[in-house]
Amino acid sequence: MQARTPIAAILLLCAASSAARAAEPLTDQDKALRLFQRIAGVPMMLDDERLDVMTALVGAGRLDAAARIATDDAAFYRVTLRDWASVMGNRDESPYSDFDDFQALAIGTVRDNLDARLLLMGNFRYDGPAAPGIPTPSTANNEHYRLLDAERADLRTNLYRITPQWPTIPDAAGLLTTRGWAASHFAGGTNRRALQYAFQEFLCTPIARWKDPGLDEGYIRRDVDRAPGGNHSTFETTCRTCHAPMDAMAGAFATFDFVNGNFAYSRGRPMGKMNQHGSVYPQGNVTSDSSWVNLATKDQNVALGWRGPLAGDGPAALGLMLANSQAFKQCMVQRVFHAICRRNLDAQSEAPLLDNLASGFETSGYRLKTLFQKIAIQPECLGDL
Repeated sequence: MQARTPIAAILLLCAASSAARAAEPLTDQDKALRLFQRIAGVPMMLDDERLDVMTALVGAGRLDAAARIATDDAAFYRVTLRDWASVMGNRDESPYSDFDDFQALAIGTVRDNLDARLLLMGNFRYDGPAAPGIPTPSTANNEHYRLLDAERADLRTNLYRITPQWPTIPDAAGLLTTRGWAASHFAGGTNRRALQYAFQEFLCTPIARWKDPGLDEGYIRRDVDRAPGGNHSTFETTCRTCHAPMDAMAGAFATFDFVNGNFAYSRGRPMGKMNQHGSVYPQGNVTSDSSWVNLATKDQNVALGWRGPLAGDGPAALGLMLANSQAFKQCMVQRVFHAICRRNLDAQSEAPLLDNLASGFETSGYRLKTLFQKIAIQPECLGDL
């Protein structure tokens, strides 16, 4: 009877074989395949006629041109960009949320290589093609985008920029006034969440990092107890640190709500929820309009790099302030890096790379598609290509 090779020996042989293959230098074709998969999110077939072109470009050191081929692939929009946009658009930061106008606007802005600051202040949306059975986009439902997704529309070719964003909502602010953003952040509550997540998603700064115990409490609303549990020190050390800066800016969203699936807007007057529970502390601030002021400018918040007006009226002015900050361009670099490189960019140990990419992003005119291409070919992302 033939002797069997022990399983441990088989595993060692397999490991040795894998190590030997890993030690072999990558061919230009290997590099082209790796670059394509990282950008598009799906593997390239070996019989794809573009593979020879990308391989030749890689061999000639023209990685940027090879990356442009990958960002022109339909999968880049359907897989990579959709996941990238979805994470920023829902409370759970999940890449698996339903397709909606938030994602469509983000994807369209990348496809058209627009100034990324328009993500937070643009007056447009992106629709799919008009077709039988697909309703026009509405603030009352998500059917247009749901059916567009069900039809597996090619997002590279079947998104069309429409102006204005919503005829019934004149105060447009890009992603901040999409129905998708409203469903996640204007539903219930007091619209503070919209401000909290604007910092978290577009400045990569959670509230734990921008809260400040030393700010004026004059903007804190009446629904915040100044002595929770009978203890004023709790308010001073905990509640005030977040509410002072947050309540001063959240008025930007005072005229918005999301009720029973409908994105609602009230021209010129705050929604009732902005002043609810007024008896908790009657001496607190009453929201009377959509004006706001940024108090988060000192101490650790200097690092956010504010540039331009620090007060304004409505979400578009707020979006302008956020988009022109140093933190915005750095956050976009971090989000694109994670989407392409499948890991976080370490803001400490990789600070020079972050600064270089952020500076180049601004110099390029905040072009996101260009940023995706540039990050994809960084050695820190894919290794030495």
